[in-house]
Amino acid sequence: MKFSITKKLMLYTTSILIIFLTISGILFTLLFIRQTNIIHKENLQDRAVTISSTLSEFEKMNSPQKDNNKHGKKGSHASCYNYYLKVINDIAMSDVWILDTDYNVINIENSYSSYGDSTAPSDAISIASEVFKNNAVATTNSDDNFGTAHITVGAPIYGVDNEIAFVVLLRSRPTGVNSSISPVFFLLLISAICSLILGLIITFFLSKKFTMPLKKIEQTTKLIADGNYFCKTDISTNDEIGLLAKNIDILSTKLQLSEKESLSLEKTRKDYITNISHELRTPVTVIRGSVEAICDGVITSPEDISTYHKEIL
Repeated sequence: MKFSITKKLMLYTTSILIIFLTISGILFTLLFIRQTNIIHKENLQDRAVTISSTLSEFEKMNSPQKDNNKHGKKGSHASCYNYYLKVINDIAMSDVWILDTDYNVINIENSYSSYGDSTAPSDAISIASEVFKNNAVATTNSDDNFGTAHITVGAPIYGVDNEIAFVVLLRSRPTGVNSSISPVFFLLLISAICSLILGLIITFFLSKKFTMPLKKIEQTTKLIADGNYFCKTDISTNDEIGLLAKNIDILSTKLQLSEKESLSLEKTRKDYITNISHELRTPVTVIRGSVEAICDGVITSPEDISTYHKEIL
């Protein structure tokens, strides 16, 4: 039973801290991953806009004559884009594709891609159509056949007449999340352990301070139970414990008064019995003497016996 309240408070504190730290860790992980994906998406969008701006300038500077047909334009630029995109693909840190207005892919050797081919993603047409339609950067999240999350960004490439001639697509998988979150989790774990230790220490001292008046109350009640009604708790705090101690002190005072009244009543009872005994002793002695005189035959005269009977009566 000793320190049971202290143990309970420490157990409650530990449970609350563990629950709080667990919930905080889960929320932090979700927010960290979400924010990392947002930052990665923004960086990918910036890279897509930069590449599209560069390719737009390339398109305008190397555009064929306006009297060339559309297919001739694509054919003459394919090899130029092929060489140019090899450099961009190596420095873009993502998979790069170029789609024309007919959603045909200008193939290049995709040296950066982990898939080893230059096939456009399955949602390339939907992203490209959104870019052609809204004349703005489009972004989508998707999963590949292996269940790996990817972010795909499309940006317009403008021709000489500022019309959208091509769409550049960048696809990248958010990397570094696990490697980034590991040291953060380690710091969180260290912080959680330190918080738990600090919380237990604070709880221990607070519980000791909390249980000290309770121990004083326990000792006082034991003394009162043993008949010592003069003891007091001497606790004056403005809380429930202080109110309990005050009531115990009031009880002690009332028991002390009751004990005094009981002693006074006992003395009165003894005095009353003593007085009654003293008052009855004389008449009883007289009656006893008269009866003994009659019984012993000391008084034989009928007149005297009658007189003694009247005295006895």
